[in-house]
Amino acid sequence: MKAYKYDIVFLGSRYNGKDQFSTSVKQHNAKLREDTVLALAAHFKERFGLFGRGWGDTVQPVRLQDAATIYKDCLIGLSISLVDYECYTSDRLFRILGCGALLLVKSFPDMSVLGLRHGENCLAWETPEEAVTLAKDALANHDTLDGIAQAGAKLAREHHTWQVRMHELAAYVDAVRRTR
Repeated sequence: MKAYKYDIVFLGSRYNGKDQFSTSVKQHNAKLREDTVLALAAHFKERFGLFGRGWGDTVQPVRLQDAATIYKDCLIGLSISLVDYECYTSDRLFRILGCGALLLVKSFPDMSVLGLRHGENCLAWETPEEAVTLAKDALANHDTLDGIAQAGAKLAREHHTWQVRMHELAAYVDAVRRTR
């Protein structure tokens, strides 16, 4: 088996400041993000890779062009969206899937619309404790972890590429043109 730099990674900022975005996110979601990251970091210690702003001086922000390398050098990527808008998800989710890491995702409304299925192509969690348990269990069974990660990568390849998005966008543009 390939050697990985981290068992699990999170590439995302901690929004606890007074800036406009920090104050605009739902507080319970920002707290859930913080609680989950801290729980995983406490459990996995040096096997947990944390990148982003606001986590302290020892945590470095990540350049967007380095995200793929970080995700390829881990087994599990953590995704936590801060908002629950209809038809919204973080691009982090697609990067994790596309890089072949297992997606450990905070469940969100209509995730099945994106083709995400717990235990099939991702692991979905509700609480920080559940995220830790799912990650531990997945790491204890590499065959299961690899199978779910491969199914997630296939989902990204077949349904979440820019080419697919362009076809979807073209349909919207055509619909708008017809109404004018």
